[in-house]
Amino acid sequence: MRIREWIRKGSLLAGAGAILVGCLFFNVGGGMNVGAAEQDGAQNFRFSKPLDFKDSGGLYRAVFLDEQVYAGASQELNDIRIVNEQGQFVPYYIDNGYSESAEDRVTYTTELLGEVKKEKDDSVFDFEVTPLGKNVDIRGNSLNVSLPNENFLKHVEVYGSYDSIGWERVKIDDLYRIDSLTKDTIELDDKYSFRYYRLKVLNNVEGLSFPQMQLSNVISDLQWRDFQKSGTPKYEMKQEDGFTDIIIQNPNHLRIKRVQLTAAGNFTRTYELMDSEGKTIETENIPELFSMDFKDVRIADTTITAIFPTTTPAFTIRINNQDDLPLDISDITIEYKLNKLVFEDKGTGPYRLLYGNSTVVKPQYDIVKFRSHIQQEDMVIGTLGEETTLPVVTDDNVPAREGFATKPWFSGVIIVISVVLIGLLAQKLKKTS
Repeated sequence: MRIREWIRKGSLLAGAGAILVGCLFFNVGGGMNVGAAEQDGAQNFRFSKPLDFKDSGGLYRAVFLDEQVYAGASQELNDIRIVNEQGQFVPYYIDNGYSESAEDRVTYTTELLGEVKKEKDDSVFDFEVTPLGKNVDIRGNSLNVSLPNENFLKHVEVYGSYDSIGWERVKIDDLYRIDSLTKDTIELDDKYSFRYYRLKVLNNVEGLSFPQMQLSNVISDLQWRDFQKSGTPKYEMKQEDGFTDIIIQNPNHLRIKRVQLTAAGNFTRTYELMDSEGKTIETENIPELFSMDFKDVRIADTTITAIFPTTTPAFTIRINNQDDLPLDISDITIEYKLNKLVFEDKGTGPYRLLYGNSTVVKPQYDIVKFRSHIQQEDMVIGTLGEETTLPVVTDDNVPAREGFATKPWFSGVIIVISVVLIGLLAQKLKKTS
């Protein structure tokens, strides 16, 4: 009996101790809060911007990031977050615009018709376009002309016809070959359905021949224009040992795609494009700048276009002057690409953008897998509001969560219950003894 009594006493003591420990634990923990982990993460971001949408409706919404976001976020944009009214993170994906700028090209072959016609010193070349199939309409907006091997510069007129009888002038342009510089493409101002094209080469006293031409229909998504902006960067120029170094600053990590130089005079220069570590940035065209003024025409290309946008904090354009004087550069502009943030609106707005947290990693959301389908849906485009700097959260200024455990009366109840339990146990033990 004595052994059973001690076991019963031990059980009572253990139960009372468990209740007391549980109460104390709840008191220290301060209770649990739904979404607390997300709210704690949101407190570590430095900046916030509201997402403003004027139009309602539509399942998906999007905003373009701006310069302030690029300046405050990590270079890889890993710390971008969208939060709803409840402070919960909203899944999103980032669209960089490349998929929307994909080019689709349909090419038609042509055949030179008969002998070349002469009109005074002008030469006329007539071509017939070969359709892609029977009863298939011809649609084209670009002409590619085979050029003679010698150096030349010619003004040309382009005419179109449906029956090779009535002709309509559609373009005036230039074709040339000057050493390594060539222009063999004529971009038309619209898409035409002509079966015949006439190339009239003006003042062709040399009798240059242009026996081949291709017609193309180039299709590109115009939405690409929504992804780009231009501006004037901060830069400095240094002259040393026949080279001009133009150091362009990019402290906000903008995704710079193109640089346009404005320079006077006739010149041709090679150049090299390098990032902040001296590594070469590949460009789309031959790395050469040129400007040539003739009696009635100016040929120039002073645009530098990177294959992929660069976000390096600074980059250098190194121009090789050889023994010539440095170029007289009067202006520099840049063109940079903007990212688009896309998310599903589940009616939990208003929404805010958070960024500026170097401790987080890029989130993994399922919405990324459905982006190709989402791009086919109607999308409401919004804007970013004014930037707000959020307070830095430390251990000293983290506010305690409010709940029953933080109330003074709750602590008193815990103490009273503990004293009563201890008293009852003491009396029970005394009677048993």
